[in-house]
Amino acid sequence: MATVKEQLERVEALKAQPNRLDFSTISPIKIGMIGGHGTGPTITQESQTVIDYILRDQVAPGTRQ
Repeated sequence: MATVKEQLERVEALKAQPNRLDFSTISPIKIGMIGGHGTGPTITQESQTVIDYILRDQVAPGTRQ
C-alpha cells in the first residue's frame, strides 16, 4: 500500500505547484511515444493501441505520425 500512498502524495504535490499547465488551453496536445528504458516493443505497441482507441473520434484516419 505504500506505493499507492506515495503516488497520491505525489499527485497532491503536483496539484500544489503554482505553475501547473492548464491542458484545456493547449491545442493541439501532442502525445509522443518512445520505446526504451525498459519499455519493450510489446508495451509500446499496446500503449499505441490504447491511445488509438481512446482518441479514435478526435484523430482523423491517416493523421497519426
